[in-house]
Amino acid sequence: MISEDFYLRVNERPIFLMDDQEAANFVYPIQCKPGDGAVRVIRGWKCATEALLHEELGAALQFPSYYGENWDAFDECITDLSWMPARWYLIHVAGVQDVAPKNEDAFRLFVWGLNYAGRAWGHPEEFRSSDTRHNELKRPFNTIISGTVEGRSRVEAALRDITP
Repeated sequence: MISEDFYLRVNERPIFLMDDQEAANFVYPIQCKPGDGAVRVIRGWKCATEALLHEELGAALQFPSYYGENWDAFDECITDLSWMPARWYLIHVAGVQDVAPKNEDAFRLFVWGLNYAGRAWGHPEEFRSSDTRHNELKRPFNTIISGTVEGRSRVEAALRDITP
């Protein structure tokens, strides 16, 4: 079990897997009183295709109207979030088994993007070398991914494919 304040820390592995009920019980109280943080939920059941996944990402994360609904734009927006300033970010992907079930490439890019965002926010000196405001930019950015055992296994497989 993870400690209850993990989402307030920069974690080397910023993605945590839970079953749906455990995640809902954990995330909902934080979502109701986020304080100086931001909690967003990505609803897997709204993400059956790559296009629908991008629509849900744009809506859930309140991406600006210029969001291009492609993976480069996702990377750019998820590591910016200037329109949603917070001292920490917690993303919950609910029902991950329903995310792009017939498109492994899109699913993998989605998981990789969330992992990259967590690392980029936690270590801006490594990932945002062109910006000299590293300490100002450093923020915990963690993701809880919940769903069926099969869905969580898919996430684990995608994370194994990431080259360190």
